Amino acid sequence: DPARKKKVYLKDTWRVALESIEPEGKTYKLLHENHVRNIAPCLAAGDVLTDLYHATQAHTYIGCKWACPPVSGPTAVNLTPHRHYRLVLDIIGVKLTEFKKSREVVLAVQDTLYAHEDAFQCGVLHRDISPGNILITDGGGILIDWDLCKHINASSGPRQSTRTGTWQFMSAVLVRFRDIPHTVHDDLESVLYVILWVAIMYSPSNLMSR
Repeated sequence: DPARKKKVYLKDTWRVALESIEPEGKTYKLLHENHVRNIAPCLAAGDVLTDLYHATQAHTYIGCKWACPPVSGPTAVNLTPHRHYRLVLDIIGVKLTEFKKSREVVLAVQDTLYAHEDAFQCGVLHRDISPGNILITDGGGILIDWDLCKHINASSGPRQSTRTGTWQFMSAVLVRFRDIPHTVHDDLESVLYVILWVAIMYSPSNLMSR
């Protein structure tokens, strides 16, 4: 940010362009209006320029005769449209795996739980708790990447053909049963897996490398 001479976090991504999935910037606005703790201040967010070069087009051709993937049957392909999107956060944290002391991990995850609880109280379920979405900040942590969250009061049906989340940290029931709805209990189970994974992979131990 040249005006303030401060470094900010720029997220350059391709958001899912479905009416049922709100852009991440709108979710941040809702969270801040409800005073959700331990989330990053969102300075700006929006689609990049026009759809001409910044929106995927593959899904518009899936019904064409020359298209290779089948459009019906058990092997049918359902392509999801995406839109080029940028978001600016007014904080730059440290990766959870780059902790200096184990206490930093515990405090960061604790703050993540506070953020998750506050968001759930205002009707938002994160649905992608993973080490990459938890950042260490001064004295605590923040929960980021709300782009695939879901509003609890919205339709309970699936919005995409694929499961949302980072599969290595999904709850056991979500991995085993594809059609089971994602609930707050699944996110809490993901928190446990995050702690175990970080502790085993990045903390000194007597476990063999093999």
